[in-house]
Amino acid sequence: MFSMKYISLTICLLLIINGCCLVATAANNLTPSSIKLSLTQKVSEMRVTWYTPSKGSSPIVLFGTSPFVANNSIYEQSVVATIEDLISVDWSGYTNTALLSGLLPLTTYFYAVGEKNEQLFSDVYNFTTAAADYSENVDPFSIVVYGDMGIYGGSHRTLARIVDRLDDFKFAIHVGDIAYADVTKASKDVGNETVWNEFLDMINPVSSHIPYMVCPGNHDIFFINFGIYRRTFNMPAPSLEDSWYSFDYNGVHFVSYSTEHLILPLSPQHDWLENDLKTYRMKNPGGWIVLYAHRPFYCSTSWSYCVKDDYKVMLQDSLEYLLFEYNVDLFIGGHAHSYERTLPVYAGNVANYGTYDAPKATVHLVVGTGGCQEGPDPGWQQPAPIWSTGERLLDVGYGVVSFANNTHLQYQFINTTSNTVRDEFWLTKGFW
Repeated sequence: MFSMKYISLTICLLLIINGCCLVATAANNLTPSSIKLSLTQKVSEMRVTWYTPSKGSSPIVLFGTSPFVANNSIYEQSVVATIEDLISVDWSGYTNTALLSGLLPLTTYFYAVGEKNEQLFSDVYNFTTAAADYSENVDPFSIVVYGDMGIYGGSHRTLARIVDRLDDFKFAIHVGDIAYADVTKASKDVGNETVWNEFLDMINPVSSHIPYMVCPGNHDIFFINFGIYRRTFNMPAPSLEDSWYSFDYNGVHFVSYSTEHLILPLSPQHDWLENDLKTYRMKNPGGWIVLYAHRPFYCSTSWSYCVKDDYKVMLQDSLEYLLFEYNVDLFIGGHAHSYERTLPVYAGNVANYGTYDAPKATVHLVVGTGGCQEGPDPGWQQPAPIWSTGERLLDVGYGVVSFANNTHLQYQFINTTSNTVRDEFWLTKGFW
């Protein structure tokens, strides 16, 4: 028989082992993941957001202008993060977010996120700030744009191609239909957290290095008022309940609105959009304006939305006159799983609206080409509409917008399978 001494010793050892496992489990549940940068209206700020399965007691961002080792307590600055839970039907975990301020323009910062008390941190990443909050002169830069991505199909290859040339881009714009976390019957209304988190981990090499700016698509609207979407990405919206925003970057004004919210005239979003465009144009009559949202005004695949759709007509009737009135240079959308561009166009007409060399109306891009699991649209309307020009493609790929100066930008569409440029054009700044 075992003596009581050995039984007691065994119990103590089991308790110690169990306690160590619990501590390890708790630590693992605080491991930061899904790290995302986002811009604000100020060049001196950068928002950092990340996910943890468990709620921490001391979430923090360490940062500075020199590389550092996160767990040795030698760093220049730190900011305590706030915590918001994601707990709801079939969802768990916590969003941690912090606003870095006092940043210098055109400066590279190194940062890590994690838990101060547990000394549990992410890898050290870096980002570079913009040139100025607002300027009438463009400081040259490029951005990467795409929509309709998810975690299946060709999305992994698209991300890999972008990562290969990540230092070419100042930020990314994902024009909605982000993770496709709602495509099953069970997830349609509440979403699938596993799919959502897998997507966020997939984009981490991009979103932790350059700001990842998004707008909601029809596959991102699960839960009341887009709660998961808003708490995950923390865009610089006017309020925590809004999904529309604007910012200036190196002399260009970017405006994002939500095609999934009420956008009719006199609605809060419509009023905000009109006021934003009007305010910027009064301040800078000659500056570039780029507008982006999920559902496009113009597309010509044989998919029903592009052929004839009441929602698209509503968007055109409610919004397109604002693009014309306030001289919006470029619109970027997705929704149609295709690539397409237009001539300068207004109300479906191209006559009297100029060319790329002297545009008198907005040029529209569709880049719903991120590689989602639904695949490309079924084909194209024939013949092509009068406003459609250049290559019409059902490729998986991404776009690159490069602002050269105050008067010219270049656009390229890259196929991610062949890693080749399939379409490109130069656009001169127009005035109308």
